[in-house]
Amino acid sequence: MNYILALKRLLVLIGPLSKSSTALAAFSQSDEGQYLLNFNSIQAASYAVADENLPLDMDVCKSNHNPPTREVTLQVSNGIADSATVAGQCGNDSTCIIPLGTTLQVDTSLNLGALIVRGTVQWNDDTQVNPSAFICAGYVAVEGQGKWDMDLQVKDAYIYIKDNGAVHHHLRARAFGSYASTATDYPTIDINGRELVRTWSLLSHPIRSGDNKMSLMHDAHLMGW
Repeated sequence: MNYILALKRLLVLIGPLSKSSTALAAFSQSDEGQYLLNFNSIQAASYAVADENLPLDMDVCKSNHNPPTREVTLQVSNGIADSATVAGQCGNDSTCIIPLGTTLQVDTSLNLGALIVRGTVQWNDDTQVNPSAFICAGYVAVEGQGKWDMDLQVKDAYIYIKDNGAVHHHLRARAFGSYASTATDYPTIDINGRELVRTWSLLSHPIRSGDNKMSLMHDAHLMGW
């Protein structure tokens, strides 16, 4: 199973529905037990749909299911690294560590075994060269004094958490998050994007098993979705 944080101009789409998606089941508020019983299959189906709607160049993220076999601490002379520098030292077979004092400026896509950030990741419209870019890894963990600073207003960006067996000692497998091991640690994740008029809506009609569309109480276009 692959987890995808798709940042479409930083509009967060986790497991987005495609036009051809079909509801396999429906649950009401009173069906909590049944929902939890079927949670794994529901989750698998939702992320399978997301996998089908990714840019073609992200197929490389789906092909490697082997856990990383080596750990690499990024080494740079001036404290600044671009994606090519990372790719030259790390790969999809490695857990890549961005150390304290080092800043990764994401300009192109990266395919890694796993990523640990103890320094800084900067990813924005200025650093990114192409209209679309991605980072895929078995997990992304921001540790210690690490910072994940992401702000895209125009370009598209994807964080793809792949199912390659990589396991973080605290966040575990297929995770994107922060971890503080001491009281003085202060890892931060800051993700900003295009402002939305509304970030949520409600169903105007129930979804039933077999349905392939949903009706919202608010207009998706007017909300900026």
